[in-house]
Order: sequence, then structure tokens, then C-alpha cells
Amino acid sequence: MTALERTPPQAYDVAVVDLMLPRRDGLSVIDQMRRQAIDTPVLIPRVRRSVDYRVKGLQAGGDDYLTRPFAFAELLARVRALVRRATRAPEPTSLTVDALVLDLLSRRRRLSALLPETAIPMPTSSTSSHLRS
Repeated sequence: MTALERTPPQAYDVAVVDLMLPRRDGLSVIDQMRRQAIDTPVLIPRVRRSVDYRVKGLQAGGDDYLTRPFAFAELLARVRALVRRATRAPEPTSLTVDALVLDLLSRRRRLSALLPETAIPMPTSSTSSHLRS
């Protein structure tokens, strides 16, 4: 039994499907996903830059195509864009872990509303210099 056969519809937010799979062509996997009404967005990473291959991937049901080599940041941005379009959800503007809230727009951190509103001084280490208090 293949992974595709074990996968219920909408089990994943995004599928990254390489066209050069060991036992099966990636285009046929994407085609089968679409025939089974699996609407999971598909990103195709591929070395070939020819327009014909990109068009074949998109016509088979792929949602985006990324030529290699690529930066991980671009892959992550494309995956996030596919999730955003599929869910029609706005991009999150904050991350919350327990009482800590990180505002991604202002790059500030604070304690959650359960506690009084206060700014938390930021450490001066180089690993946290991208966040500003």
C-alpha cells in the first residue's frame, strides 16, 4: 500500500511532490490525488527549468513549481502562501506560547492578556537581536 492510498482527503496542509520518485512518477501521483478529489495544494520542486515541464506539472494538478536549486526561505514562503490560499486564512501576526506573545509585525514580545500589559526587556545576545523591545 502506498502513502497516497493511506492518505485521507485533506490530511495535509500542503504536499511537496518531487517528479522523480523512486517507484512512481510524481505527475501520476498528483493526477491520482486530483482524481480522488484530494484538494491538498501541491508544490513541485524540480531541477528542470524548461517551460514544458513546469506546464506539465501545473496541468497535472500542481499548484506551484519551484526550480532547484532554491533557498529554503523561498520554499517556506511558497508553502505558507499555498496554505494561506487553501485556507483563506490571514497570515498570523503573533505567536503565543504559554504566557509569552511575540508580535510578528512590531517584533515586540509581551506577556498575554492574563497578566498586566508590560513590555519585557529583550536580552542583548546576538541570537535574539532580530527581536526588538
